[in-house]
Amino acid sequence: MLRMGKIITFLILIILILVFLYHVSFQHALQIALALPYALFVPGFIWLHVILKKEMKQFNGIEIATLSVTLSMSLVTLAVYMASTFGLKINAWNSFWMIFALISMGGLVWGTQKKEILYDLK
Repeated sequence: MLRMGKIITFLILIILILVFLYHVSFQHALQIALALPYALFVPGFIWLHVILKKEMKQFNGIEIATLSVTLSMSLVTLAVYMASTFGLKINAWNSFWMIFALISMGGLVWGTQKKEILYDLK
């Protein structure tokens, strides 16, 4: 698993690259650095643990990151498409809440699965 220090270092590196190489303001660079993992990594990472609960130990970090990004792109795209077919406008605020709902639902399922695994061990 990734350590928190490595994640923070990676986010700082993204901010510095955006500010110095692409002349993006610090505020926009911070928004980009925080939004990319939120939209492209976290939903897939959580749902990957839900889907492959016991098989996660056989994957290394690169495989988990790749599967997480791929699954996030699929889930977020499908969620936004489904919401737009029901008449919800596609904008940043609605997308934020749809991604938050995906993360929350996955976290609830993952949390209940962990309890079931702990009960199996007793």
